[in-house]
This record gives sequence, C-alpha cells and structure tokens, in this order.
Amino acid sequence: MHSARKKSKAIDCKYLNCDEPKTIRKTHIGKGVGMIRTRTAGLILIIALSLVLSTILISCAGADNTAPRNNEQPSSNDDASSRDEMITVTDLAGREITIKTPVDKVVAIGPGALRLVTYIDGLQRLAGVENMDKTLVAGRTYNMVFHDGLQQLPVIGQGGPDSVPDDERLVDINPDVIFMASLLDAAKADELQSKTGIPVVTLSYGQAGIFEEDVYASLELIGSVLDRKDRAGQVVDYIKGIQKDLKDRVKDISDEDKPTVYVGALGFKGGHGIESTRGNYPPFMAVDARNVADVLEQTGSVMIDKEKLLEWDPEIIFLDKGNFHIVEEDYKKNSQFYNSLQAVKNSKVYGILPYNQYNTNIDTALANCYWVGKYFILTVLTILILLKKRLRYTISFSAAVEGKCLICCSRSTVLLRKLVFQTKSKVVNRPSRR
Repeated sequence: MHSARKKSKAIDCKYLNCDEPKTIRKTHIGKGVGMIRTRTAGLILIIALSLVLSTILISCAGADNTAPRNNEQPSSNDDASSRDEMITVTDLAGREITIKTPVDKVVAIGPGALRLVTYIDGLQRLAGVENMDKTLVAGRTYNMVFHDGLQQLPVIGQGGPDSVPDDERLVDINPDVIFMASLLDAAKADELQSKTGIPVVTLSYGQAGIFEEDVYASLELIGSVLDRKDRAGQVVDYIKGIQKDLKDRVKDISDEDKPTVYVGALGFKGGHGIESTRGNYPPFMAVDARNVADVLEQTGSVMIDKEKLLEWDPEIIFLDKGNFHIVEEDYKKNSQFYNSLQAVKNSKVYGILPYNQYNTNIDTALANCYWVGKYFILTVLTILILLKKRLRYTISFSAAVEGKCLICCSRSTVLLRKLVFQTKSKVVNRPSRR
C-alpha cells in the first residue's frame, strides 16, 4: 500500500525501510508506540527462487517422480547397475551394511532424511512417511513440492528430532532399506536394524548443512544404495557449482570494501529476538561476508547483549523472518536502541528466510546465499527481476492441482542455469575506507 509513504512528522524511525526487494516498511510512531509492518513482495520472489532450487535438486530430467510407484520395480538410469546382488556400503556413522539389490522400497526417518532421498530419487521408491510430513509445512520445500504424493503413503511413525522409530510399523511396511538422519549414533542404528531385520543406513548434514562433505557423502551413499550414482553425482556437482559461482562473484572484492554484517532473530530451540545470532553463519561464509559475530570465535547459535550489538554497530543487519514478530514487539518497547544502530539509520535492515525446518533446507539456504550476496554484487537483483517476469513459465499450477510436480523440472533447470550461471556479475563499487 502506497498510503504508508505519506509524509508525517511523527516518523521517528523512518529508516527501517529497505531497498528492493522490500522486506520492512517505514515505521510510523504514534503517541510513542512503534509499529513495524512487513512487506512480503520481495520475499515471495526469494521463496520462488528457493522452490526452483528445490525442484532442480529433486527433479529427474523429464521424469514424474512426485508420486509413489506402488512397489513397481524402478528402472535404473545408470549403466553400471547390477541386479540380485549383495552390496556393502559404509554409512556416515562408519558402519558397514550389506544390502540386497535391487532396492525397490525405502523409508526415510529422522530430521532431513527424506529431503536427501527426494533429491536423488523423488518418491519413486518411498514406501512410507513420517506423520509430521503428512501436513503441508510452509518453508519445508520438499514437503511443499511433494505434498500430494506424501498424502498417499502410510505412516511409519510420528517423526521429529526426539521421536523414537515405530518398529512395528516399519516391519509391517517392510522396506528394503531404512535411511536415518539424526545424531550419528551407531548403537541406535544397530539396535533399530536388529529389531526390524532391515538394513539401516545413517545420513548426515554435517555442521552447517550446506557445502558440507557429509552432505555430499550422504547424497552419494543414497545414489549407491538406489543405483542412482549418476543422479547423485549431478546433484553434488550442482551444489558445488553454486558454491564456486558465489565465490567467483566476490573474489575481487577486498575485505576493506565489504560492509560489516549481522544476522539476528535466529531460531534455536524456539524463537528469539535480535540478540540471537551466529558466528560462521553459512550464507555469510558463502560470500565471504564480514560477520561482526565472528569475533566471538563461537560456532552455532549464541545470544549476545544489546550493548554488544551497539558496540559492533554493523552496516547491514539481516533479520530472520521466522522471528521478525519478536523484533517487532521489542521495537515497540525499545525504539531508542534500534534507532541508534547505523543499519537502521541508513535503511540497511533486511529480512532473510529461515532455512532450518526439520534440518537444513539446502535449497533455501542456497537462495539465501545469493540474497546476502546481492549487497556485494548486482547479479541477484537481475535474477529476481527475470524470475518474476518468467515465473509463469516456470511454475505449473495446473500440474500441481493434478498432483504432479509443482514446478516444471526441465524448464526450471534451464531457467536457473541461465540466470545463475550465465548472467555476468557486476561488482558494486563501494568507496574505499582507506
């Protein structure tokens, strides 16, 4: 609404607006009470880009892999396939597991296991699903793309970080392999395998969940078990290609010419306000950003004092949109603190999508990397504009109604490759601080 842009003498914190894409509107003060309203148009484009990335990671060229195959024997696309043989693999917990091939039925349990399986094989061999993935969950991208197919599958347990696998349901469904992602506890994996008589293969996201060797190893392991090594290699190469592309776009920008940045309102075992941050924040690391919280020399989530944020006074602040309402409420009580920050004064406060939803949404995290990098280079803004213009060619709503893939896989692949890998970068010329 443009009415929010009316001139008003009562605007004390007018600087809480953002460049395109808009994420935070100007804050209007009335009788001492602050109100921050958010604009979502820009984030819709980021979400669309995240969904495109998600579908590229889970798509098979031209194949409809969004519905279970009802125990039909899948045909392999790999030349080196072998049938009715035993293979031995080493999982991410260091366990050696012997598996009879071909593998026709699988299940995935624990945080993020199903996401990794869909990246390699869609739902083609999925025989059951955790109950928590039966519900459409905004932000859990594989769940959004595959929702209709997941609805058709029997429940294998509740699911969740602390849930216990339902041994009886797993035995009833009798998959050929159980993929499990959780804390890498070899003893628990052995126990589940002993109770069910079904091979259990553990997966891992590593520490950060993106650009992690554990992620690559997990994807390649799934490819070996499902006889989809070629597909696994394509996905791993694609993610590594994005990492290289990001580094290439910022390699010629010196640290002195980069703005200092901070991310706040990160969720960790619940929602938190602007004081919740993280050193070595993966989207910042991907573009070599100058994260002020790195001086803490702590990995993972950390809570800081507001005085520390005033001391750091970063030039750019990103706020996790999942907890933005907490910042909004806090602003009403502590507007003076926020208005003292140079990022607020200079209109440099931006939203960023939460990407930890039942473990790391790798696709959303990759989109966030480009979003953060937009403040060093101009390319991503071009990507979003082109994506908005051509979105109708990328997203197939009619197909979604029919229970097919939400996004046309082959077209989205071509589109994103053109946008991300063939668009020339333009370095933002910022005045040197020397």
